[in-house]
Order: sequence, then C-alpha cells, then structure tokens
Amino acid sequence: MNKFIVVILLLIPFISTPQSSLWQLSNNGLSLSYLNSVKSDTSGNVYAECIDGGYWGINKSTDNGLSWINIQGIMPMAIEIAYNGYLFICGPGSSTYRSIDQGNSWQFVSDFGSTEVPPKFLSFENPKAFFLQCWYQGRVIGPQYLYYSLDYGKTWNSAHYYYGLHDFGDINLISVAVSGNNVVWTTDGNKVFLATSNYRFYDVNNLPNNSILNLYGSSDSNEVFLVTGAGIYQSSDTGSSWTQILSRHIFYFKAITSGSFFAATDSGLFMSSNKGVTWNQCGLENITIKSIEFGESNTVVVNSNQGLFLSNNLGENWSVINSDLPDSVITSIAINKNGYLFVVVNNKIYRSIKTVQNLTSVNNFVIANEFKLYQNYPNPINPSTRIKYSVVRGGNVTLKIYDILGREIETLVNGYQSPGNYEVEFAPKSLSDGVYIYRLQAGDNYLLKKMIYLK
Repeated sequence: MNKFIVVILLLIPFISTPQSSLWQLSNNGLSLSYLNSVKSDTSGNVYAECIDGGYWGINKSTDNGLSWINIQGIMPMAIEIAYNGYLFICGPGSSTYRSIDQGNSWQFVSDFGSTEVPPKFLSFENPKAFFLQCWYQGRVIGPQYLYYSLDYGKTWNSAHYYYGLHDFGDINLISVAVSGNNVVWTTDGNKVFLATSNYRFYDVNNLPNNSILNLYGSSDSNEVFLVTGAGIYQSSDTGSSWTQILSRHIFYFKAITSGSFFAATDSGLFMSSNKGVTWNQCGLENITIKSIEFGESNTVVVNSNQGLFLSNNLGENWSVINSDLPDSVITSIAINKNGYLFVVVNNKIYRSIKTVQNLTSVNNFVIANEFKLYQNYPNPINPSTRIKYSVVRGGNVTLKIYDILGREIETLVNGYQSPGNYEVEFAPKSLSDGVYIYRLQAGDNYLLKKMIYLK
C-alpha cells in the first residue's frame, strides 16, 4: 500500500487541533434546555437566555461559566446589559425590572401598560438616554410607544411621532441612535425618524434606496451613520444629504470608539479609524462575516460562514478556534471581562478553556486568494514528493493520483477543508516507472498536473 502523510501548513477547522484542547462544555446548572443567546456584563458575569416548552429563564454565572444559577422569582424572558453595567429584564407581559448590583437584587420599573407582550430593548449603549419599545395594552396589530429614560432606566417617558396618532403606532422600530447634542434617530428598516428636541420625531427624507440594518450616532458631532445591506452612508446635516462611505454587502456593524468602526461584509472584515473616511481590510477576504465581538485590548472574534476566527491585534493575524466544537454553526458569542469566550452551539454553551489572550498558540490562519495546484517537488519523485495547493472557499476537497490511462491509483485527500494553503507528502512504494497525473478538486473546480516516478 502507498504511504502518504498530510502536512497542514495552516490551522483548519475540525481536524487540526486535538479534541477538547480549546473548549469545554459549560452547561452545569442550566435550568432550561434551549439556549437562545449568551451575554456578559461589565463585571465578568455571564447570562444565558433559555427557553423550554414555553417557559423562559435567565441563568447567571459568576465563575466564568463553570456553574450557573437561575434568576428566581421574576420569570424573565429577555435581558439587556447597559453600557454602565446596569441590567434590565422583562418578565411576564411587559413587566420590566432593573438591577444596579450585577443582578443581586432587582427593582420593578414599569409594566408599560401591557399584559401580554414584553418590551423590545432597543438601545442601552448611550449615557444620554436609554430606549425601548412596547405594545400598548389591548393592541394586537403592532407596537404603540417608544419610551426613553434620562436617568439610567429608573423612570421612563414616551416619545412622540408628529404623524399618525402622535405615537409610533404599528411602526416596529429596530434601531435607535443618539448623535451630538442629543439628536435622536430611529428606524424601522425602511424609514428614518429624527428628533432634534423634546423627543418629538419627524420623517427624514432623501434616504438611500436600501434596506436599513442599523443606525450609529457620533457622540462628538451631529454625524449619523446609516448601515444598509448595500453599504454605509454618512450625514452631517441632520439627514438632508447622505454620502456613501463604504460600498459592500453589510451584515453587521460595530463602533468600538467614536471614530473606530468595523464592518462585517460578504467579502471580509473592514476597519476604519477615522469615522469611515478610509477603510482597511483586516484579512478574511473570501469569508462572509456574520457578527463581531470585542474583548479587552485589541482582541476581535468574528463569527463567519467558515467558522470562528480570533485576532489579538485588530485583524493583522487570525486563528481558527472552532476546531473541536461539534458544529460550525454558532448562534451567539460573548467575551466576558476575564477574557473567556462563550459560544452557543446546538443549544449548548461552550467556553474556551483558556482566555482569548492565551489562544495565540493556535497557528496563524492565512486566507488563500487563488484556487491553485503547484508542481510537485521533487519531480521526478525520489523517493517521495510534496504537493502544495490552495483552497479559496471551504468545502469538500479531493486530491487523487491517476496513471496515464486515467485509472485511480491513490486518494490523498478527501474531506472538508477551510480556505488555506496545504501540503501533502506522497511516498509511493509499489508504482512502476512512468508518468502519473494528480488531480485537485474543490466543488466544481479542478486542476491537473503531471509528475514522474523513477525508482
């Protein structure tokens, strides 16, 4: 039988790391089976939103995910973590509670007039105001009011929309942003509404003709950024005109400071350090980025269609870190203050065994820019040879050896591989002298080359 050794130059998911070397299951004490999301507060505590058979619950871990306890007495359905560490949960109906001590105690805030539908937490990231939307009691068509709080969620007031019935009747809002001197923007994905004073909103015209995903307001100016499926637009004149600053298919947008932006696209991750004036690509060129999570210092974790990637230098180098998770489909990610990474996979929570800063021992990941098969070396084979190749997109890859008549001699590679560069060592022992063909196939694409064997 022919002997071959596969040497992987770059880390690839599922096969390159010993089992259980990066992750451990973190389900000890979770009260419900279906996990919706995982979040972390400013103190390092971690929260898991769960549901099972119509029963909702929030579980909390204070020991980096080693154990979990259920938040009792309120039957919470969702949790929101404000920029200052305050916690907000909604219970049955729209009963909403606030905690200012990392969830050790809870104070009732309001039921917002509804007995059936919980509020939608919209924005708790801006110190100037928090925002949520509620359904009015008795309404069955859609939401009624947009509420804002100027005292960190202790009391709430309703905002007004100058059109319709002086509220946001049946307008399902998805994002709220605050820019400059308390200029407030909100959107339902199609329209944009603006309030320059007293939280009274009116329509913004002259919008780009694209579906809206998100809004971001600059804290030090009246600039607002409109994130759409086809790119990012900027306005500095309260929406009278818009300038496109990034033309890409956007899936996710995140601002880590007033001027540092990250955009997740279908062609990699982009970063701007000057409010979108210029953009630099942070690698992962041929990968679709779904979401971004930031840790301390320069740590970035991205969830993509090719798995989970980690950078500890803002995208200069990347490592694949989902190699021993049971599935590449990750529904939620969070990094707590202590540096541990949590992911939800197949309705279970997994935690990194090491902190993200200590996962750099994983080999660097370099994305191949071209589907390519290299000439084997040495050629003729004496007594073995190496074959290098590059894969652009993840999928099933085969590398096979044939004789000059097209008969298959050996399969060197057959399985899933992520984008990257690879090398196979082929050491035949029972071949006859002559010319042989090696064939690389990935999806519908294939490449052929000849090699010579001499004893």
